[in-house]
Amino acid sequence: MTKKSEKLNFEKNAVFMLVMSALASGFNYLFQIISGRLLTKEDYGALNSVFSVVNIVTVAGVALGLSIAKSISQNSDKIGSKTKRILSICLLAFPVFVFAVFLAMYFMDYPIKTALLTAITTYLVSVSYVFHGTLQGKQMFSRVGVFGVIMPAVKCIVGSVLLILSLGFDSALLAIALGSVLSMAFGYFALKNETDFSEKSVKFSEVSPVFGFLFFTLVSSLVLVFYNNIDILLVRRYFSEYDVGIYSCSALFGKIILYIPAILTTIMFPKAAQNSKDKSILIKTLSYSFLISSVSSVILYVLRNFIIKIIMGAEFLPAGEYILALIAEILPLVLITVLVNYLIAKGDKWYVTTACAVSVLFIVLAAHFFHSGIKALLLSLSAVYVCLFVILLIRGLKKDA
Repeated sequence: MTKKSEKLNFEKNAVFMLVMSALASGFNYLFQIISGRLLTKEDYGALNSVFSVVNIVTVAGVALGLSIAKSISQNSDKIGSKTKRILSICLLAFPVFVFAVFLAMYFMDYPIKTALLTAITTYLVSVSYVFHGTLQGKQMFSRVGVFGVIMPAVKCIVGSVLLILSLGFDSALLAIALGSVLSMAFGYFALKNETDFSEKSVKFSEVSPVFGFLFFTLVSSLVLVFYNNIDILLVRRYFSEYDVGIYSCSALFGKIILYIPAILTTIMFPKAAQNSKDKSILIKTLSYSFLISSVSSVILYVLRNFIIKIIMGAEFLPAGEYILALIAEILPLVLITVLVNYLIAKGDKWYVTTACAVSVLFIVLAAHFFHSGIKALLLSLSAVYVCLFVILLIRGLKKDA
């Protein structure tokens, strides 16, 4: 494949992934609207708190998927046998995984049924990333895009029907569990023509690199989740409940910008993991991420009052005051997301882990000394992110140079 065709292939995959991601987000937002109208405020709040637990716990699955994607992109032999072995290990971990989540939910005073359903759902979602990681490692991006839509679509359609039948918010967990099973079935049939699942499972030694690398992909995934949520936690820590409510509105629209690097890094990750010394994939992903994020930021800032008033109501208009400072925080974070994924793909695990761990300390210190207002807090986070971006960029450009 020529460099020109590779470039066009990157753009084509990026556009397709962007469309599929927008579709998945549409299903998620639609379900939020429907569930908000069908449930009481108390049940709606409980549902979203359960979703938060699911999102946090399944970071383990995201990390496993990245480890698999890295391994497959470097060695695509015996994919079927390796997948079977990894799935068997996940099956062995089922009792421990489910019991740990159930126990945590139970001690947070959730009903036993909800705690058990959450535990099983988080397990199924996490295991589904085995197929997501394999498809990503094989660079079957059209299938990855479809894979990502299945679960939100099933959650929205099936979950809404169950809510209409007055089966309660636990029905949403059932819908997510069903969506996970269907996405795994899709992943299996998408890979069936590419590999032989009838082969005997390989020995653990042949998949041990996946689990050996899992710690670092887990740390990097957790750090990015931390970066994406620390602002709202710090606002809650230092400001009033009214301020938290107003800022949450700003964050809701501002954080949409963070979806952009997630789409592009899905394509970049397996390509970078192939150990090519060509830096074009990094530069291209950084350039596109910055360009699209910048344009989105300008549109958001110019139309901030109109968007907030139409979607959230006039009472949330003060949220527009924080949009510019929020953009200043988010733009470097977009580029950090790209660089963290690139360096992890290149195997530079210790450097990334150390840099991110130190940055967390500086974030806490910056927030402690600069929280005279929400804008000051956001700008202090932005300063830390800019420094981290420069450090990671230098490392990324020098890696394998």
